[in-house]
Amino acid sequence: MESGVYVLTCSFTPQNLSPEWFEPNHWIDQNAITGTSTGRNTTYFFSSNNHEYVLRKYLRGGLIAKFNKDRYRFNSIESTRAYLELSLLEKMTQKALPCPRPTAGLIQKTGSHYRAKLIIERINNSKDAFELLKTEKLPDEIWRKIGATVRKFHDQNVFHSDLNIHNILVDDQNKIWIIDFDKCEFRTSNTTWKQQNLDRLLRSLKKEVGKNDEFHWNEKQWPKLIDGYNNSGN
Repeated sequence: MESGVYVLTCSFTPQNLSPEWFEPNHWIDQNAITGTSTGRNTTYFFSSNNHEYVLRKYLRGGLIAKFNKDRYRFNSIESTRAYLELSLLEKMTQKALPCPRPTAGLIQKTGSHYRAKLIIERINNSKDAFELLKTEKLPDEIWRKIGATVRKFHDQNVFHSDLNIHNILVDDQNKIWIIDFDKCEFRTSNTTWKQQNLDRLLRSLKKEVGKNDEFHWNEKQWPKLIDGYNNSGN
């Protein structure tokens, strides 16, 4: 495949979407930016056609990021990070799983490498559970709902590669959502990886307790999550 820019679409892609959608300045010029989130990278929130969207660039982590921030080896469009995440989100949305609805992806191929971006719909009126726990204790029922939501994904054999407290959202109706499905996939149905997902979530909670002076969680609440997980299966 030649070098160039390739837009990835799905069944939820707006008809008027163009490559400009993936450029933050396009939305800044239209005064359509509704917020940003800064971590390893700046994530942009923007509004279009009465919908709220999230624009994210794929970045490397770990030691390799010191000399290669955002380039990935290109093998095929179907093996790119953006294509895989977009495809997974589309399938999960069609299964009515509580995840962000996908919009489109962008591949910028140069030689044997590529850079990628993804647009998804924003989950409105929601906060991630980590931010909530910095200010308040979550009721037992929310922990049960979190456990039940994780179980929904596991019942559909969705493996989340980074299930942590930052990737769990609670909206204003107390519905639970799970986000950030980069490097995630459907797997065969066995209990080993499902337990590993739960273990990773527990480790993330313990880690935040150690890092934050104000974090309203203790291990006595974990059984509530497990109760929701165990008593909500198909």
